[in-house]
Amino acid sequence: MKNTKPNFFLFLFLFGIIGTLKSQVISTNDRNADTTTIADEGVAVTPSSVRLFLRPGETMTKEIKVTNKTKRAYSFSVAFNDFNMGENGKPQSMDSSFHKFSLSKWAVASPMFFEVQPGQVQKVQLTITIPSDESGKVAAWTIMSIDQVVKREQVVTASSDAKSVALGVIPSFGFGIYVYQNPPDAGVPKLEIDKFEKTTDGKDKEKRLLLHVKSEGNAIGFCHSYIELTNTSTGELIKLPVRHFTILPGFERSIYFSLPAQLTKGKYSVMAVIDYGSKEDIKAAELELQIE
Repeated sequence: MKNTKPNFFLFLFLFGIIGTLKSQVISTNDRNADTTTIADEGVAVTPSSVRLFLRPGETMTKEIKVTNKTKRAYSFSVAFNDFNMGENGKPQSMDSSFHKFSLSKWAVASPMFFEVQPGQVQKVQLTITIPSDESGKVAAWTIMSIDQVVKREQVVTASSDAKSVALGVIPSFGFGIYVYQNPPDAGVPKLEIDKFEKTTDGKDKEKRLLLHVKSEGNAIGFCHSYIELTNTSTGELIKLPVRHFTILPGFERSIYFSLPAQLTKGKYSVMAVIDYGSKEDIKAAELELQIE
């Protein structure tokens, strides 16, 4: 793993910005644009994720755009951070046993350091080169982080020691882009639903359905899951909103579906379905549910 920052995953948790960032790209070549005409809407990155399906020996370059819709310039650095995925979908530091799934060792970004002027768009080239040996036949993933570079200035303290100084805390921000490589040689995901049950949120007592999924194959699963409830007395059919999620090989995911607050009392037959891209198979589970 290269360019790893110790507090990267804590940073992502605090700012909650992975996979949620969108931007409206500005096209202009005037680096001295009049900032009084620029709407101060912030800095954004697109896309929020990259999916690759490369065979061993292949190379592909994707373009990442950093848009500055503010009235000041920002400097950024680029790094790669390999990760494991928790059951809730949040990234965790990758341990050594999963290093074969590290994509950072095959990733290069250009430029690695740059400044974006007000009203400008900076393009970053992300290049992935898959080796032609057996290691290139397994799935791999990483997070491409684009972090603001902030200069820290010394702050003189009111101390009896004239030489003592302190470093001021300067807030900064960054962006994370999921990068997935799912080679054709990895086959299709092998998913299993090992738990489907009614549960309750411990905080606000919201009634929910829990769908717990395991991935035992070698491929990344990009999944769409939906649940249908049928009232066995009236025949009324209720469809819950579709949930989209990613599951990595060797990992587990817990997916929660909120039940409608005004669900009519009675007995329901519940069907959960996961579509993970296989042309021949989907995963399904059934549950009998009594609403009091």
